[in-house]
Amino acid sequence: MKKIYLGKLLVAIGLVGACAPIALADENSGVFIGGEFGYVRSAIDFETTFNGLFGLYSHSVSLKSNDSTLSGGIKIGYIFSPNHRAYFAYNNGGKREHEVHESSVYIKGEQQTKTVVVGYSFTPQISENKRFLLDIHAGSAKTHAVETITSGFTTIKEDIPFSGTVVGVRLGTIYSINKNMELEFTVKIDGLSYDEAAFKNSSTTKAKQDQTDVGFFIGANYKF
Repeated sequence: MKKIYLGKLLVAIGLVGACAPIALADENSGVFIGGEFGYVRSAIDFETTFNGLFGLYSHSVSLKSNDSTLSGGIKIGYIFSPNHRAYFAYNNGGKREHEVHESSVYIKGEQQTKTVVVGYSFTPQISENKRFLLDIHAGSAKTHAVETITSGFTTIKEDIPFSGTVVGVRLGTIYSINKNMELEFTVKIDGLSYDEAAFKNSSTTKAKQDQTDVGFFIGANYKF
């Protein structure tokens, strides 16, 4: 799975590079900065195995949860022509809290995700002041998890630092306010794949996690 995501990352970076020469002389080209704020729903697959009482036995935990939070981000990019632009972006999600019961296992915790991506946007004109937005992006993702896991007579509380890759798409509309300002209304879908992570207080205990985020965002860009 990791190789697939890395492959997609290379494809996305290649597309951004391929678009760089497009219409560099266009009078509408130039640098832009922007920000966004929105609501994100995360579907999480979490797996771990940890030792029970006095290390006499082990617990295998495989759980799914659906969490939600607010998220915000900033970006800087370049408009090559009215239909093509590329950017670098940083997003910082709020803390997602979850509480999951399954069989004899109880998990209560919180997680926070941060991403850094490079993206390419195709923005064909719909009307005089409106453009369609189709975007692909890829980069790195980090999630800090604090989980309290209870199974049988054993309870552990651990910090788990996940790191991995993110690949996603955005669909939406751009509204031009004036020559320099525009608003974005978008839906973003991200797939996050993490490397196996060791528990901070028990390096021999590992956890795996995959995550799918769906978000609704409002953004604003300033074009120089």
